[in-house]
Amino acid sequence: MNFLCKYLILFCLVPDLILSQNQLKAKLIETNLDINGNINEKEWMGADSTGSFIQIEPEHGKLAEYPTVVRVLYNTEFLFIGGTCYYKRSSEEIRVPDFKRDFVFTESDGFGVILDLFSDRRNATAFFINPLGVQRDEMVFDEKIFDENWNTKWYAETTIRNFGWTFEIAIPWSSIRYSPNADSFGINFIRLDRKSNELSAWVPFPRTYTMFRLEYEGTLKEIKAPLPHNKIKFTPYLLMQNNIQKKESKITSNSYPFFLFESFFE
Repeated sequence: MNFLCKYLILFCLVPDLILSQNQLKAKLIETNLDINGNINEKEWMGADSTGSFIQIEPEHGKLAEYPTVVRVLYNTEFLFIGGTCYYKRSSEEIRVPDFKRDFVFTESDGFGVILDLFSDRRNATAFFINPLGVQRDEMVFDEKIFDENWNTKWYAETTIRNFGWTFEIAIPWSSIRYSPNADSFGINFIRLDRKSNELSAWVPFPRTYTMFRLEYEGTLKEIKAPLPHNKIKFTPYLLMQNNIQKKESKITSNSYPFFLFESFFE
C-alpha cells in the first residue's frame, strides 16, 4: 500500500519535475534579424541552446538518433526561433510530399514549436515547418479541440545543408495571444524524421498522449514580451446588385455598388 501511494505521488509530480529540468533562456536583442534560414547572425551564437532531444518513437526514452539544437531570441516585435536538424544521410533523402500551407506534419520531415502562452497547460499554440519552409499553424485546447483553420501571420525560412537543415522562424507578438506581464512561457520542440520514423521532443511525453499534452513542457524563461493589445482585422467585400425592369418593351438596368467591411477582435 505504501509503495502504491509513493508511486501515485511520483506520477503526479512528474510534470513539475520536467518543468524544473527543461528550461531555456530567451535572449533579448535590439535589432531585427534577416530571416533567411541560415542562423549565421552573431545574435544566435550567444543564445542559450536546448539539450538533447528524446525519442518518442520508435524507442521511447532513448536519445534521438538525429540531434536537434534550438535557440530562442526576441525583441519588441518578434519572437525568433532558430536551430539545426541534423541527419546522417544525403540531403536528397529528405521527405517533403506536400508543399501546401497547413501540410500534414506526420507525413513530412519537420520541426515544430508548441507554445503554452498562458502557462495554464491547456491552450497550445503550435507552429510547424518542413525542410522547404512550408508552414503549418494550429491551436489546440485540452489536447482534444483542434483549430486547424487558424492561420496567423508569421515568417519561416530554411536552408538544406550536407549535415541537415537549418531554420529561422519569426513570430510577431501581434500575431499571438499571451498573458500580460508574463516573464516565462511553457514551450516544447518537436522533430520528425520520416525516413526513420523517429519522433523526438525536447521534453518527452508518454506515447499514450500527443505532443499537445502540456503537462509535458519546458519553460522559456527570462522573457519580457510587450504588453498585448487588441487587434482589429478588416476584410473588404464588394457586392454588385443589378436590377433589370421591363417597361413597355423597354429594358432598363441599374447597378448599385455596396461596400461591406467585416471587423473582429482577435
